[in-house]
Amino acid sequence: MRSLCFFSGNRSEYGLVRPLLRAVRERPDLSSCLILSGAHVSGDFGATATEVESTLVDRLIPVPLTVPLDGSLASVVSGYAELTGKAGEILLRLRPDFLVILGDRAESLAVAAVAHLANIAIAHLYGGDLSQGGQWDDNNRHALTKLAHLHFVSNPDSARRVLGLGEEPWRVHEFGATSVDNFLEGEYTPEGELREKYGLKSGEPFILFTQHPVSSQSDQAFAQAMESLAALVTLGVPTIITYPCQDLGADGILRAIDCHRQESHFRIHPSLGWRDYVGLLHLHPVVVGNSSSGLLETPIVKCPCVNIGSRQEGRLRAGNVLDVGHDREAIAAAVRRALFDPEVAARVRAVRNPYGEGGASRKIAEVLAMVPRDRRLLTKKMTY
Repeated sequence: MRSLCFFSGNRSEYGLVRPLLRAVRERPDLSSCLILSGAHVSGDFGATATEVESTLVDRLIPVPLTVPLDGSLASVVSGYAELTGKAGEILLRLRPDFLVILGDRAESLAVAAVAHLANIAIAHLYGGDLSQGGQWDDNNRHALTKLAHLHFVSNPDSARRVLGLGEEPWRVHEFGATSVDNFLEGEYTPEGELREKYGLKSGEPFILFTQHPVSSQSDQAFAQAMESLAALVTLGVPTIITYPCQDLGADGILRAIDCHRQESHFRIHPSLGWRDYVGLLHLHPVVVGNSSSGLLETPIVKCPCVNIGSRQEGRLRAGNVLDVGHDREAIAAAVRRALFDPEVAARVRAVRNPYGEGGASRKIAEVLAMVPRDRRLLTKKMTY
């Protein structure tokens, strides 16, 4: 039996990797463990380890950090260093056949660096994407690509970028986004339960808002969030707000949210959990902010998305996305269009998801089970 070790450092990663964990669980030739750290074990960001389904893996390993994650540079650097040491101890003890990581998080880079030194094969999901105008996210993501031995990309553009980084074509698999599988499984929270829990009336429009800091603009995070929230105040539409990720500048966004807790139409939650989040997307809200989910997942259920700022700059997007800068009037105008403009509504209804039609998770699990784990896999070559 081949052993896989997954790593997740925040709620968005878990939502993306969950369908793959399930696909692996269904195979008798694969076993799995899941290492959790970062925001999953931080009370400041929702302690989302409690949302992880332990039944999907053979072993669940939370890795608490003594460094308080508060979105400051000191906590980012110290947390990275501590996680590297603790992840190293775990991986050297378990010696899995594969470490499976995804995306562009610094936490994943820390764990992948240890696996690289320990000669553990690395499988990377969502490589080749672009976001944040080439700042931390892109640097982390492309570094992970160079460390990884197998690449599972979500779209043809990303596949071309991974190949452009000199990766051998046989290592690159373009199966689409695993997140699509969450929507096809139908295990999300039912509509009636969601409307009661979040105070949403039937037929009433609502907004889902999440804004993350941009690493190169961390000193502006508070002001940028204040612009967004000021726009949402003027609209008076029920708005479900979730906390940002723990990147540099997150403390500024949390302060901005605290400034608006008195707004009667705001429902503020550290995290929604993947079942509620996917269920809410099925109710067709307007998704506002700068989360990758706005681009990756809203086309699946044909929701409009108002994407703010540069964090997702360069990422593949469908026609349901309206891009806008950090200006309260422009944000409010874009959200009004997404809520009430028939032309936008028609465009959203006609949108096609650029990230595939589902089934990626089972295809990835099959490759991880069948690919020879030999010298050819572990010895990487540049193609130019």
